[in-house]
Formats: sequence, C-alpha cells, structure tokens
Amino acid sequence: MGLFKKFLKTISILIVSYFVLMTLIMIPSNSLTRTNASESLELIQTEGTYPEILDTSSKTGTRIDNFTDGWMVSATVKKQSNPIVAAMSINHYERYWQGYLIFLRPLMAFFNLSSIRYFSLFISMILFALTFYVIAKSINLVIALFYAVAMTSISFFIIPMCLEYSSLLYILNLSVLYILVKRKLPNTLLIFCVIGSLVNFFDFLTYPVITLGIPLALLLIKKHYQDNGSSFQENIKTTSLAVLGWFSSYSITWLAKWCLATLILQKNVIVDAVNQVLLRSEGTSSEAISSNNPVLHRPFMLKENVLQIFTKQFILIFIIILIALIILAVINKISFSTMISLSPMIFVAVLPYIWYLVLGNHSQVHYWMTYRAQAVFVFTSLSYAYLCINNKRNSEKLKQF
Repeated sequence: MGLFKKFLKTISILIVSYFVLMTLIMIPSNSLTRTNASESLELIQTEGTYPEILDTSSKTGTRIDNFTDGWMVSATVKKQSNPIVAAMSINHYERYWQGYLIFLRPLMAFFNLSSIRYFSLFISMILFALTFYVIAKSINLVIALFYAVAMTSISFFIIPMCLEYSSLLYILNLSVLYILVKRKLPNTLLIFCVIGSLVNFFDFLTYPVITLGIPLALLLIKKHYQDNGSSFQENIKTTSLAVLGWFSSYSITWLAKWCLATLILQKNVIVDAVNQVLLRSEGTSSEAISSNNPVLHRPFMLKENVLQIFTKQFILIFIIILIALIILAVINKISFSTMISLSPMIFVAVLPYIWYLVLGNHSQVHYWMTYRAQAVFVFTSLSYAYLCINNKRNSEKLKQF
C-alpha cells in the first residue's frame, strides 16, 4: 500500500508539473519565435516532407518526418492569447501534451531549425559516448558494445536531425545513466513510472517502448552482477514492476491530458482521443504502405518493420557477433542456471513485437519510424546470450576496463 501511495504521489506531481510548465511556456508572445519559425518552415519546405538521408539497402529507415517537425515548429507560434488555453490546445492538436515545447519554444526565440539540429546532434553524441562509457565501466565492455550495435541498427545518428525522434533518445540515455550510476538499486516501480510519464509528455507515439525495454534489460543485468546472480523470482518481480510502472504512468499521463483539455477547452477531447487509439490499434487507414496493401495486415506490418532493421549490412554484423558468441560458448560452456534466472529478458526482448501487434495500424502506416523499437530486441537478445555463456572470471576482467 505504501508503494502504491508513492506511485500516486509521483504521477500526481509529474502531471501538475507538466500543466504548470506548459502554461508558463505559453506566456511569452509570438514575436520572439515568429522569425525563426518562419525560416525553419522554409527549410522544411525545401527539404521535402519525408527526406531520406542515406542511400542504403533500407532508405526508408533513414527517413526524417518533416511533416511532423513542421507541425512542431508551427506550434511555437501560439494561436491563443490565454496561456492556459494555448497550453491545452496547442493550436487545436489537443490529444498530446507536446512537452517538447518547453525546450523548443525558448530555443526558437534565438535559433532556427538548422542550428537546433546542430545542437541536438552535439548533445546526442555526448550522451551516447557517456552512456557507452558508463555501461562499460559499471557492467563491462561487451554489453556496452551491444548497446552501440543496437543504436547503429536504428540509424541513431539520423535521430538528432528530426525533432520528433529526438526526445526518446535523450530520455533513453538519461534513464540508463541514472539506473547505472546510482549505486543502490532504484525503486523499480517509481523509476519506470517517471520514465513512462516523461515519454508520454514529450513523445508523439514514435518508438516509445525503447525507453522501457533497454533500461529494464540493463537493470536486470546490473542486478545479475551486483547480486552475484539474481534469482528467477527476483527478475520476474523486477520485470513486472517495471512494465506496470511504465505502462500505467504512460496511460495515466495521457488520460490526464485528455481530461484537462476537455475541462478547460469545453471540447470533448476524450472521445476524439479514444477514437484515435482504436484507429491506431485495429483500424484501417486510407494511407497504405503499398498499392496492394491498403488495409491493416499484421504479418505484412511485422515484415516491414523487421526489414527496416535487418538489412543486408546489419545481418552480416549480427552473424559475426553470433559466431563470436558460439565460439565463446564452446570455450566457456553455457550456464543453464543463468539461462533460467535471466529468462525474463526474453520477454523484454519481444516487447517491441507485442507493441506492434497491439498498435497494428500505427506500426503499419509509420513502419519507417516504429521499427526503431527493435533496438530493444537487438540489445537484449545479444546481452542475454552473452550472459548465459559468460563466466565470472571473464566478467571481472572486463569490468576493470
């Protein structure tokens, strides 16, 4: 009961903070942002709606969503003078909190989109390098390399070039840093409550489950080393609390926005939001992936998402890693007790595919962005395989890196 009260207190504080922050950021006049917003929209128009950055075997995997970025830039120029109404309406797009505005609106007062992308790339590279270092230092180098492989598989260097994609990368890395730097294991329910709520506050439903899967996998790995082999029951409990904390806070934060917007704007935002949720899960959209697939077809949807990440180049990298793991297994043998105790990681690895099946429509129409959730599968599956064949002597050597 005490933990439940802490959860309610945490989520309540977060929601009140979101409301206050969004209201405050809507107080300044449009004169501060209008010029840079106009320049940014011109840049987006020049680049096109969905530019593809790299000419690889999966060009769509490097596609930037300039359509949504254009909306985000436009949202820095408010249409309502009342800051509370403006904060809840966000230019008549009430379903999302659109928390990115607490950073984007002040930045747009001084910089255009081109400059903001530059700063985003710089911050993303620093965060990735720091996260890699902390994983290598607190766990070991191999797990850090698997993290790098997972990030490479989703073309993470493209992400800072798109406003819509960026917030999840920041939340992911900061969450991992918090979990690993904190010596005492964090309260699982509360830390994932905070992560899930922040994701809903900032994100547009792009690839959010990545912020649950990878931090959770690293928490299980940390417990495995810190407790000299955590039990199956302990890992089941940790996984259950993390999933419960993340999904419940994600849902409550979203529902809170619908209710507040409905109350303040005197408009039934709840009905509109529920209809959109139903569409994004089971509905059929007129927007098709290909001319011969105009309706929701889950096998086709799964194939399109998988093909974006498992390109010819990445399959080669994956095979090389698997061969190395097989050689390591022959040398050190497989630890069946570790296989059982860490088996909840298998559930974590398939979280992206559960997400795809539930949100079928969204995952089909926007496969070129939702595919990034599979970084959870890449990182967790490789880490699980390594831990099952890794002996204590090797892990101690690597931890001294």
